[in-house]
Amino acid sequence: MEDVPLLTKETLYQLVETSNALPKLPLNIQNIFKLLNTPAQIYIDDVAKLVEEDQELSKLLLRHLNSNVFLLYRNISDIKEAVTFLGIESVRNLLIFFIAQKFFQAADTGKAAVFNMRQYWKHVLATSIAADMICSRLGIEDRYRMFSYGLNHDIGILVMNACLPKELDEITSKVKSGVPQIVAEKAVLGGVTHSHIGAWICQRWNFSPEITRVVELHHTPYFGTEDLKTLEIMYLADLIGTQYYERLLNVNSSMQINHKVLGSLGLTLEDQKEIGIALPNEVARIAKYFIL
Repeated sequence: MEDVPLLTKETLYQLVETSNALPKLPLNIQNIFKLLNTPAQIYIDDVAKLVEEDQELSKLLLRHLNSNVFLLYRNISDIKEAVTFLGIESVRNLLIFFIAQKFFQAADTGKAAVFNMRQYWKHVLATSIAADMICSRLGIEDRYRMFSYGLNHDIGILVMNACLPKELDEITSKVKSGVPQIVAEKAVLGGVTHSHIGAWICQRWNFSPEITRVVELHHTPYFGTEDLKTLEIMYLADLIGTQYYERLLNVNSSMQINHKVLGSLGLTLEDQKEIGIALPNEVARIAKYFIL
């Protein structure tokens, strides 16, 4: 029997890079992100014009903003109003989410068999909702930004589902047997995790440093040197969302929380527990808007 070469970091990224399933962003989408990544030079009219040129994307964004997800006290009628009301960063993050969904789901190759993307979206939503709930308890007003970070924090899983389906299935099988997700990923991917792959696609697609940082460091917040509070919130939100996801899989990897994060945020294990208890109903409430 022929020996199977070990997967290394270099060969892994080469597999992703050369995969026919890795989407190529159209020029109009590239131009949107190029503009949004220069906040000091942004004019809201320019952003609105670019986004509205993609009618499908524009309608999708407005439909979600006016749904029961965001519970806004007003109707958002156009992209300019959305940017003014929610802020550049929140709108940018929502656009990333919708664009990633659109282009990765359009890929006609890849797609894992054991891994269930529709089920995993519930973890993504649970993380977004948990981030929003944490912000509410901390009195943080910029909840939409944290919610939108949650939608994108696992973009690396989208890449793996499209470009590395066999490896993702192997990881999922390990997770279902009780192995923690990150441990399983490192074992299968030669030390690489979905966070590394996610940061790679963020850089490749010229996403902002802020979203790239959340994608790369939401499991390891203290590896970061900037915006530590955001990383702590996303770490805790992801952990709560993962516990919810593991219950869906009927597994328990006995994930251990970093108590330094709770202490730094001024939260307790009881806060974590209460948010976890509230998640299933909230995910059920908004899943129809985000899970395609």
